[in-house]
Amino acid sequence: MDEELNKPYWQVILDNGNIKNQWEKEVGDFTREHHLSKELYSNDLRHQYAGAITARNLGADTTRFLGNMNEVFNSSGGDAKDRQIDKINNEIGIKYGLANPNISKGELLQMLLNDHSKNKALRDRLLGN
Repeated sequence: MDEELNKPYWQVILDNGNIKNQWEKEVGDFTREHHLSKELYSNDLRHQYAGAITARNLGADTTRFLGNMNEVFNSSGGDAKDRQIDKINNEIGIKYGLANPNISKGELLQMLLNDHSKNKALRDRLLGN
C-alpha cells in the first residue's frame, strides 16, 4: 500500500489537501525531469496518477467517490467539459491502478506518459471530438 493512503479512510479524507499537494509535486518533479510540456502536466497526468494511486489502494468505487467529491469541493472554476475530462482521466487512472498494483510510482508515471497519446485519443473519442 502506498504510504499516504495507508491510514483509516476518514484520515485520508481529512488529509486530502496534503495528499493532493504531494501527488502534484510528484507529477511535477517527474515531468520536469523528463522535460515535458506543461500541457501534459496540467491535467491529464495529474488526474490519471491520482486515480491510479487511489484505485490500487482503495478500489475503483472509492476512487470514483473521492474523484467526484474533489470535483464538487475543489473545483478550479472549470466548466462542465473540464469536469467531464477530469472524470475520464480519473477512469483511465483507475484502470492503470487496478492493472498495476505493485509497480513503483515512477514506473506508473512512465507508463501513463508512454500511453498519453493513446489515452488522449480515447478521451477525445468519448467526448465526441
